[in-house]
Amino acid sequence: MESYKELEEAAWKQGLCTKCGACAAVCPAGTISLGGISPVYGGNCKVVVDNIPCGACYNSCGRAHASEPGKYNLKFYAAKSRTRAPYAQSGGAVTSLLVSALGSGLIDGALVMGVDRFTQEPRAMVVTTGEEVMQAAGSRYSWGNVFEGLGDAVKNGLERLAIVGTPCAIESAHRIMSSNLDVLECYGKCIRFTIGVFCSGIFGNIEDAVCGERDLEKWQVKKMEIKDGKVYVHLKTGIKQVPFSKVKDDALPGCSNCTDFASVFADVSAGNIGTGEGFTTLVIRNDSGKALVSNAVELGNITLSDDVDESAVEEAAQRKMDIR
Repeated sequence: MESYKELEEAAWKQGLCTKCGACAAVCPAGTISLGGISPVYGGNCKVVVDNIPCGACYNSCGRAHASEPGKYNLKFYAAKSRTRAPYAQSGGAVTSLLVSALGSGLIDGALVMGVDRFTQEPRAMVVTTGEEVMQAAGSRYSWGNVFEGLGDAVKNGLERLAIVGTPCAIESAHRIMSSNLDVLECYGKCIRFTIGVFCSGIFGNIEDAVCGERDLEKWQVKKMEIKDGKVYVHLKTGIKQVPFSKVKDDALPGCSNCTDFASVFADVSAGNIGTGEGFTTLVIRNDSGKALVSNAVELGNITLSDDVDESAVEEAAQRKMDIR
């Protein structure tokens, strides 16, 4: 049975770890923490110390294994939310998907990355109401552990969770859901939907770099958006631009080895490539994704159109593969 040692050899030492946090979240002994560039072993692995079968950390890691997503006839849509959320990104579709799913009972909670609006530091949140979803809306470009709340969510009786995360986090969620290990079963059963965001990389602290470049205070920032080779900083008084080249070197080391731009393991992928201003590109990847989007449409919370430049998404995905 695998222990943290196999995970360390397969992912940590190979520079593949993106600190998604899945291994730390599912370790029953709580012996893995997320310090430094890669996770840190705390010295109480049950496999190593007591020879008790486990394998949770290794089998939850999307970077320790070569996996292939399922085959599905992808559907691309330009989506626009009809729900007003001041911090929502692009068309606000992800926010509306979660609000709709909570309202209809498809889910009873969601793991998302929120933010401290004063310091701009990301923080993991378990949201259970539409109001909490709206307060957590917006993309996060600095590192945060979205799985941090998974254990508490399960312990508190939540049974139908959605997870919104970067491709690495979504691939790990996929591995947890598809695992036949008893130790992962309680987590896998509770994850109902996965929403993956388009991702070119996660940064150590992009807020420091951006605010320093434009002499801004962090509390002035309403949200940020990366597209067209620029970082757009939305303030209450307007929008500032910072060249992406000024911040790209702050990406986490593991991101340089990631080739997944469009979250291919998600039920639904979302981003701002391929659609116009004020719209979210949605890629429905399986029947679960179709159900999630259809629910929001039926409730009147989002509108869909076919006005998507699919080639733009495909080209962005190919660029990420080519530069790795």
